[in-house]
Amino acid sequence: MNKEDESLEEYDHLLKSSSTTSSLLLIRPLQEHDRDQLQQLHEELFPVKYTNEFYDAAVKNTSTSGHSLYSRVIVKLPENSGCYPHHDMLLGGVESSCMEQLARDVDLDENIFQNINLTERMEISHCQHRDVLLSMIQKEEDQRDIENSEIEGGLLVVNDPPIIACIMGGFFHAKHIKNEKLRSKLIRNTTKYSRMFYIMTLGTTESFRKLKLGTKLVKDCLDMVQQVPSCGVVYLHVITYNQAAIQFYETLGFYRIEEIQDYYLIDGSKYNCYLYAYFINGNRPSVYLSIKSACKKLLKLIFH
Repeated sequence: MNKEDESLEEYDHLLKSSSTTSSLLLIRPLQEHDRDQLQQLHEELFPVKYTNEFYDAAVKNTSTSGHSLYSRVIVKLPENSGCYPHHDMLLGGVESSCMEQLARDVDLDENIFQNINLTERMEISHCQHRDVLLSMIQKEEDQRDIENSEIEGGLLVVNDPPIIACIMGGFFHAKHIKNEKLRSKLIRNTTKYSRMFYIMTLGTTESFRKLKLGTKLVKDCLDMVQQVPSCGVVYLHVITYNQAAIQFYETLGFYRIEEIQDYYLIDGSKYNCYLYAYFINGNRPSVYLSIKSACKKLLKLIFH
C-alpha cells in the first residue's frame, strides 16, 4: 500500500469513526511572533520579493511608512490547541490596539470598530473537501515529525501551527494616488470620499484554496471598511497572468479599472498589472465601467 492509499484509508476511517469530520481554525490579527512564518508564506505565494523592513513592520500592524495596517491570518489549530499559548494570549489587547489605531488614522472615534471582531474560531467540514483533508493529514504528520525532533534539554519545543491564509491592507488618503485621471476613476467625489483602502497582500496556501478562506477574509475586510463613511473604494493590484486571482476578485464584485505597464519588477523582468476596485459606501463606478462590466459578464454567460 503506497502513502496516498494509506492517507485515503485514514480519511475513510476518520469519516466512519468520527461524528465530526471537521477542523478548527483560528482567525486573528498578525502578532510579532509571526515574523518568520509571514515571510515564508509570502515567499511561497507571491513572486514579488518584499524587504525585511516590510515584514518587521507588518507583524506590528504598521506599514514601512508608519501607517496602521488591518491584518488577519488564519491558522489551523491542532487537537490539543492548549499547547499553543500564542493563540489566545493577549489577542484581545492586540485586536483593540489595531482597530483603535486604524480609527485614529481615518480621523474617527476609537470606538467606531467596536463591533468588528478580528479574532474568531471557525470549523470547516471535510466531507466535501477530501483532497484538503489529505493535505491536512500530511501537514500534521510533518509537523509532528518536526516537533518530535526538536528536543532541547529534555523538553519538547512546540512550534506554532502554520499560517494558511493572510490579508493585509490599510487606509490611505485619496491624494496618495498622484495620477488625477486614475484617482477620478476610483473616486469621482473626493470631497465626500477622502479615503481609500488598499489591499496590500492576500493569499491562501495551495492546499487550502477550496475552503473559501480568501473569500471570508475579503468579505470581512469589506465589512470593516463599510464602517468608514469617508472611504469610497477598496483597490488592489493583480499581475496580468494570474487568472485565478482575476476570476476570484471579479466574482467578489471588483471592477477592472485599467492595466498598468511595468508595475512589477520580478527577477529583473517587468510585468504589467491590472488595478481592481470595489466601490463602497455609496461611491459608484462610472457609467462606462458599469456597462463594460455588464457586457463582459453577459459574454461569459453566452460562451461558457
